Order: sequence, then structure tokens, then C-alpha cells
Amino acid sequence: PGHEEIDPIYLSSLEGMEQSLYTEAVKSLTEAMKNETGKKLCKLKNRVGILHALYGRDPQAVALFKECIREFPKSSSAYINLANVYISREELDLAKSTLHEALALRPDSAVLNLVLAQVYYQDREQGLVREYYSKVEKRAPDLAERFSYLVEADSSGAPARASAAQAVQPLLWDLEED
Repeated sequence: PGHEEIDPIYLSSLEGMEQSLYTEAVKSLTEAMKNETGKKLCKLKNRVGILHALYGRDPQAVALFKECIREFPKSSSAYINLANVYISREELDLAKSTLHEALALRPDSAVLNLVLAQVYYQDREQGLVREYYSKVEKRAPDLAERFSYLVEADSSGAPARASAAQAVQPLLWDLEED
């Protein structure tokens, strides 16, 4: 069959997948938000925001993450997820400022330090990568080990660049509230 026959089927199957994976999940979580307050509500907003971000609805995701930050300024999850949206849009300066704001409130967070190390890695600022990665090593050695490529050097002693598989690291979406 030609593309004129396949394209409509393909598009309808994509719409069906989006309907079942995204729309239904957002609808369910939004319904659950009606019955929650406080940190539980913020956690649900984070989940909906992640779904928006994963499906390319960045403005909705940003709005929800910022709402959580306003309501719960110490919510590292909201900061991390907001930074992830900026990272995915290659707005690294916004990601850095978001993460630094969060670190001012929670300097011991291993995940915040790791995400910031990743942003500096993408921006090729190896000294800052080492600074934030070392904090992860101290607080969460197992987590640091999974991301050791951030500080590995090549045979000349220069920072190693990520392999093709590591070049675009998956974002660390944070579902849990501390």
C-alpha cells in the first residue's frame, strides 16, 4: 500500500495512543487534584506537568511547575522538572538559574546537584561539572556512579565527551517530594 493509504492509519493510531497515554492520564490526575491540598496537590501537579512536558506542551508544564514553586518553595521536584523543560528547549541559562535558586533552599540535594552538573556538562563548563558532581559523590555515591561519564577524562586528561549513547542523557524527571 502507498503512503496515502498508510498515513491516515498511522495518524489515527498516534492519536489513539496519545488519547490513551496522555489525555486520559491528565484527565485522571486532574480529577484527583480536586480532592487534594498541600503537598499531595503539588505532587499531582508535578505529575501532570511532566506529562505536559513529555508530550510537548511546555507552556502548560512550565505553568504547573511554577505554581508548585510558588505554593511550596522548597519543592525540589518542581524546580528540577522546570529546569528539565528549559534543558529540553536548550535554554541552559534558565535551567541553571532555576537550579541555583533551588540549591539556595536545599544545598544538600543530590539530585539538584546532579542535574546542575549535567547542565554544566552540556555547556562544557568542566570545572563547574566537577564542583557539583563532587557533591553528588559525597551524598549519593550510587547515583554519582551512574553518571560518572560527567567527570571521566580521556587519555590526554581532557574531559571525555559522552559516547553517542550518552550524548543526550534522559532527563531526570522528579516525581517524589522530599
